[in-house]
Amino acid sequence: ERRKWDIAISNYNKALNLAPDNEEALRNIGCVQALKNDLNQGLENLKKALSMKPDNPLTHSYLGFIYLKKRDYNSAMRETRRAINAGLFINSGLRWRLVFIYFKKKLYDRMFDELKYALIVSYFDIFRGVKGWLKY
Repeated sequence: ERRKWDIAISNYNKALNLAPDNEEALRNIGCVQALKNDLNQGLENLKKALSMKPDNPLTHSYLGFIYLKKRDYNSAMRETRRAINAGLFINSGLRWRLVFIYFKKKLYDRMFDELKYALIVSYFDIFRGVKGWLKY
C-alpha cells in the first residue's frame, strides 16, 4: 500500500528463505515485480507459483495483468477468465479488464455480454460501499 516495493520484495525473499515452497510469497513477489514494470521477472515468479498451486485465482489474475501490460491479449484473456472461473467472479476489475480485452480483439458480441456482468458487479460494489458507510 505504501509502494515500498524493494522492502516488500526483500521481506518476501526472507519468507522464501524460511520456506522455499511458499507459493504465496512467490505470487506476491511476482505481483510487486509487475507493479514495478519488471514484467519478465514477475511472469517467471508467477509461473513458479502457479506450478505449486495451479488453481489460485489471484495468481491467474496477476498473470492476466502482466499479459495485458505486454499487450498479449490472448494470454491476458485466458488468465483473466481462469481467475474469474477459479473464484473471482464478483471482481469488478477483472470483469472490466475482460471488456477491454474483448474490445481490443474486436470481439464485440463477447464484449457486450461481459459488459452486462461488469455493470452488475460494479453496481453491487457500490451498494456494498454505501451499506458500509451506513453502518457508521
